[in-house]
Amino acid sequence: MTPRSFLAFLLGIHLDFKPEHVFAIGVFIVLGSGLLSTFSLAVACLVKTRERFMGIGQALTMPLFSRVMYLSNRQQAHVSPRGRKNQSAQL
Repeated sequence: MTPRSFLAFLLGIHLDFKPEHVFAIGVFIVLGSGLLSTFSLAVACLVKTRERFMGIGQALTMPLFSRVMYLSNRQQAHVSPRGRKNQSAQL
């Protein structure tokens, strides 16, 4: 039993490696990535400048990273008193 399948067994997940299912997942990944790259190209064609395109990308990804930073700061504050002091200084 491989470590991956052992972990899946512990979590109660059934792994299925039938060729048709693996092929279907591959098709889904290829079509999904093609769709997202087409969306990115369409947005780039609409805004027409590199600065605007980068701004749109940052506006989409900033909420994701700011939430991660907020959670990591909260976790740090519970681990060490120094982190708690730094967090209160930032607020």
